[in-house]
Amino acid sequence: MQDRGSVQTAASAPAERGALIHMLTSGDGELHISVVIPAYNEAVRIGDVVRGALAVADEVIVVGDGSRDDTASIAMAAGA
Repeated sequence: MQDRGSVQTAASAPAERGALIHMLTSGDGELHISVVIPAYNEAVRIGDVVRGALAVADEVIVVGDGSRDDTASIAMAAGA
């Protein structure tokens, strides 16, 4: 675990299909989970993926890669 001021990195690991899950503990010991999902033309499934990740994470970040469909707007509407 690396100490970064009042925030400590607890773990960072790649997840299925290239997503990254990052867990941090703050000075008060509370765990914060961020999920980063790379996406390219995933409008069909990104909403369900974001909602599923939000069930266990504090924040979900979708990183677009020049999608030509509605991936970005659907991801934002789902809470990313």
